[in-house]
Amino acid sequence: MFERSLFDEFDEMRRFMDRLWTDSGFGGSNGSARYSRTADSRNGWNPPIETAWTEDNFFLRFYIPGVDDEHLKVSVQCHQLLIEGERTLPEFLSGEQKRTLPWYGPFESTIDLPSQLDVEKLDAHLHDGVLDVRIPLTEKAKP
Repeated sequence: MFERSLFDEFDEMRRFMDRLWTDSGFGGSNGSARYSRTADSRNGWNPPIETAWTEDNFFLRFYIPGVDDEHLKVSVQCHQLLIEGERTLPEFLSGEQKRTLPWYGPFESTIDLPSQLDVEKLDAHLHDGVLDVRIPLTEKAKP
């Protein structure tokens, strides 16, 4: 009988997420957008993300509890949105004996943005552990 390894499970999950992302209008054969997240090799955490389109805007929401303004950077370079940050370990967990459930440390998320977005008018707002990003469509791209 064929046994599945942990790597098979991860590969299946990756393919599912790729299909989910493509089906939501990203990363498809039309090249509209691509999404990638890289994690620091020491801890491997990535914030969850949600996206939505309206007639006038593209919205992204990153869930980053425990990350404050001074440990967060939002930038756009070559039509790529880059979110970099770090969730620092609380002082009470700095001792020798600790057990934590959430991930701590640096993270990075990169999204290749479609050309119909006006990245110069990007608006980002951090509140209650949530980073909301709004990028309006160019006038030419609006219906």
